[in-house]
Amino acid sequence: MVEVEDSMGSGMIIDKSGYILTSNHIVEDVQSAIVILKEGGQFPGEVIGRDELRDLAIIKISASGFDLPVVTLGNSDKLENGEEIIAIGYSLNLEGGATISKGIISAFRYSDGVRFIQTDAAINPGNSGGPLININAETIGIVTFKFVGEGVEGMGFAIAINDAKPLIAQVKKREQTQKQAEQEKQDLLALEKETFRLINAARENAGVPPTKWDDELYRLS
Repeated sequence: MVEVEDSMGSGMIIDKSGYILTSNHIVEDVQSAIVILKEGGQFPGEVIGRDELRDLAIIKISASGFDLPVVTLGNSDKLENGEEIIAIGYSLNLEGGATISKGIISAFRYSDGVRFIQTDAAINPGNSGGPLININAETIGIVTFKFVGEGVEGMGFAIAINDAKPLIAQVKKREQTQKQAEQEKQDLLALEKETFRLINAARENAGVPPTKWDDELYRLS
């Protein structure tokens, strides 16, 4: 479950390092959220990626020592009308855990270049961001909205998972680049400190008072 101050929704863990895929409209106006796992555990998360056109967002949590359950991403390009699927999510934020509803793929729709999977599985407020799963237990969509109105029934929609994969790859690459850059900074700082230590050792051997390390002077930007 993904919670912010004024709303809540669902999500799915896509990487054991703590990446959560969800719907952007849940976290549209915030940079942080609380992620609550069905196995227990509550973690603060930061929104690190968005695709507003596709209504997608990625949250990163830090859950060191916690064995995060990760979904398996399928291939939505191979889906066909009539396939059985299930939708999982925290419908209406009811107590007792996530809701599971079964249905079929009713149709495929396209809007602004985005591929939507239409399903007759029960979709309700709180399901947004939750996975649409095929019979092979693969996530093939991210629930995003449903049509509501008199005479309208069984028209829920999910973003095809293949439409989310570019955002996932982009965020992971950016995070890895940032992590490498931070490691390089730390390595350089360690080298500077060792050089400083050797210089001071030489000064002491020559009877010259050592100089003091200045954190501000040597702080890496």
